[in-house]
Amino acid sequence: MFFTVINIHHHRNNLKHLDEILLEAVFKSQVRHHQAHQMKKDLMLTLDWNCPHMTMTKVFSKDFAQQYLVDREEFEYALLRPKREEFLHIFLNRGFQIHKYLAPKRLRQLFAKIQHEEFFRSVCWEGALGHSL
Repeated sequence: MFFTVINIHHHRNNLKHLDEILLEAVFKSQVRHHQAHQMKKDLMLTLDWNCPHMTMTKVFSKDFAQQYLVDREEFEYALLRPKREEFLHIFLNRGFQIHKYLAPKRLRQLFAKIQHEEFFRSVCWEGALGHSL
């Protein structure tokens, strides 16, 4: 069985946004499960594909009352992945409380985990926390 997600030969299809087109197809094909569980799966998928726009339009748009709270695992996943700064801004704007997350012990753990020290310094330390070295 075959199905067409996108006709690459059609003049209106822009393959520059292929990631969003494929995510859109995935979201449309899903069988809905428990709301919070499904939102977490969808959020992690958009994080993996680095599509913050899809997070806002397809994941958080379903949460009218803003009851879904980003957890520590999701925040840390975005924090440790390269080029996920926009996700961090989204999470902070949705009420993630960084002061409860970033205890001294966790800060040491993050430094130990971080792949690129420059990323951590510029994004986390200076960008999110407003500190300078």
